[in-house]
Amino acid sequence: MMPELKKIGSLIKKEQRYKLVFLIGILGIGLIFLSDMFSSDKEKEQTSSSESTVSDDPDEYARKMEKKLSKILGSVNGVGSCEVMLTVGGTTEYVYAENISRSTDLKDGANEETYKNEIVFKEEGGEKEALVKKVIRPQISGVIIVCDGGGDVKIKERVIKAVSRLLDVPSDKICVECRNQ
Repeated sequence: MMPELKKIGSLIKKEQRYKLVFLIGILGIGLIFLSDMFSSDKEKEQTSSSESTVSDDPDEYARKMEKKLSKILGSVNGVGSCEVMLTVGGTTEYVYAENISRSTDLKDGANEETYKNEIVFKEEGGEKEALVKKVIRPQISGVIIVCDGGGDVKIKERVIKAVSRLLDVPSDKICVECRNQ
């Protein structure tokens, strides 16, 4: 294998070697730019999909949660098909990132404290928007579930336990009833 490498090396003159290294470098930079273009498209898709899941409307939030809960409960053994209704209190709240600065000045023998809060902004695509630190969803205040297995005490207890843990709702705020047959 070594004699073959020596043959290849001797075929390429010194001047041509520099050109070859230069071309390989240019190709490498081109590949980096291409990978950046493709990854930024994926990031934009992920950002837009995550933004679409955040909704200010508490009723829309409740409907999404009802669908998810109905689907998961329907797959529990003995529950059967079910319908879920949630009641929510409040609205979606956003907590924004802030820069907080505090300064203390000594004036006329007394300390004077000054606080300054500034909301942190991020810039994407030429648009400035506040940086969201946390999204607080509306509190779920009650749940009713109507299902095929709601007449069985054991299934009813399992459903209440599952919903209580999943939604962090006290069990006295959850009602499970049997569907009319």
